[in-house]
Amino acid sequence: MKLSLIFATFSAAEATKNHKTLLAELKEYQTQEAKHRVSNIDENMLQDCGGKPALQSNVESIACFTSHAGGIICYNECPDGWISSARGWAYCNGSKWNNELSSCVPMCSDTGMSEALKTLPSNVIVNQDSMKRGFKRFPEYELPVVKFSCDRRNQLTIKDQIYYKGKNRRSVRCRCRTITSSTNKKEKECGWIFKETKEVFDVSKDMKTITCERRKSKYDYDY
Repeated sequence: MKLSLIFATFSAAEATKNHKTLLAELKEYQTQEAKHRVSNIDENMLQDCGGKPALQSNVESIACFTSHAGGIICYNECPDGWISSARGWAYCNGSKWNNELSSCVPMCSDTGMSEALKTLPSNVIVNQDSMKRGFKRFPEYELPVVKFSCDRRNQLTIKDQIYYKGKNRRSVRCRCRTITSSTNKKEKECGWIFKETKEVFDVSKDMKTITCERRKSKYDYDY
């Protein structure tokens, strides 16, 4: 009984180690601009794997390359502004894929942010940017960020929070986190977060709270 437990623990440890090794290789491959490298896929091995993994919903294409371990790694290529909802890569050692590829989901792009920005008062200054995430877990991806500010004479209000120094930009960021779905699967869920308070930013409701107004008191400082 103890021997079985030892073997099970060893197998789990090896699986985790192999997973991390393949993940690191995948990250290295893409950071070296894989699209400009010649793919040396073993077509016979790919056929033994049953061809490329099935294309899931909203996935633009599937790219593959030969692993240093001797098998094949394939991964999702999502459209701009989208991310794999769960595991977006798979490995085959010449017989079968270790898992199915996930679908691609939008990173806050379907929340009506663009239309809501058009409803802001004309004196609210808007800057749209992005930030990189995924350095520890591949793939790296860029999440959208929207920054709001006023001219130096006005105070900025967002979600009932008053910022006396209105010229300082305040950010609403897209955040993607891993959740457990009703089917007990890990999936990504993306939504807007107001950076200053870490609260959820409801685009349809909270955008109406953003204003630039004359400072009401020179002593009303914020930090």
